[in-house]
Amino acid sequence: MDHWGSVFSVIGVIISVIGLAWAIREAHGARSAARSAERVTIETRNSVRRHLVTIDLQRAIGLIQRLKFLHREGYWEAALEQYQTIRVIISDVIARYPELEVEVRERLTRARMSLSEMENSVEGHMRQRSGDADLTSLNERLNEIQSDLESIASAMEFGE
Repeated sequence: MDHWGSVFSVIGVIISVIGLAWAIREAHGARSAARSAERVTIETRNSVRRHLVTIDLQRAIGLIQRLKFLHREGYWEAALEQYQTIRVIISDVIARYPELEVEVRERLTRARMSLSEMENSVEGHMRQRSGDADLTSLNERLNEIQSDLESIASAMEFGE
């Protein structure tokens, strides 16, 4: 009868080892699930951020369209407000999305600088009140900026 205690001890050890193995396997599965969830979270966050950048850029593109109309109609005061708004949108995109590729950041920075130069040109025209501003040049530059923003927005929307 003394040997039953030893048998139950051995059975207890075997059951403990099996339980430990099962717990380790479950912990490994939980860790894999956590890693997968983290990857999905990061992908979702990046997708949402790309979408928000696209929305901001589409808004700027719409304002550029409006700005070209204001140029054609000679509404220079209203045009000045649009320049500032577009620059702010572009600056916000640059500031809020630091993970943008260097080339995209540079293109946005150039667009912002070009808009500043154009705004200064319009302000100079308004102060001098001499003839018409170089409407063709202004709208050509706006078309270039608009095309660049459309290209960036398209790449963002499709995750390129």
